[in-house]
Amino acid sequence: MENNTFVSTFDLQSRLFNNAIDGISNSNDTKRIQQTNHLSWLAGHLVSTRHTLGNILGASTTEKYADLFANRKGLQENATYPSLADLKVEWNKVTDAVRPKLAAVNAEILNGPAPFPTPVQDSTMAGFLNFIQHHEAYHIGQISLLRRQLGYPAMSYE
Repeated sequence: MENNTFVSTFDLQSRLFNNAIDGISNSNDTKRIQQTNHLSWLAGHLVSTRHTLGNILGASTTEKYADLFANRKGLQENATYPSLADLKVEWNKVTDAVRPKLAAVNAEILNGPAPFPTPVQDSTMAGFLNFIQHHEAYHIGQISLLRRQLGYPAMSYE
């Protein structure tokens, strides 16, 4: 697999994250529908994952909300979560730091070992990046579904 595929998907998901949370009011960012995670947790989890990816690729980013999200921490019922607007700022900052590192990944790195196991059968860095990109798409889809359930228009692909 070529690296430009990973960069292209990274760019798409960078845009779709912003589109998925666009226009959602602060009064809705922590609403839960049945037992789902709320939008602020989903968005913060994605920001945290981008920080993990960045640090693996050598971007040395600092995760502002690590106490809420680092190490794949689940939803904490009584915690105060950052607004979607704050998480959007953090998403765009980490994205700007990670993109050049991802673009610099070469075949040698892609064929090297994954930094930690994932559910995919491919234990290379390419397999790891595939999983991370699937993970992002999965959660962006959840955000998009919740935005519709909360009465907002569908996410834009533009």
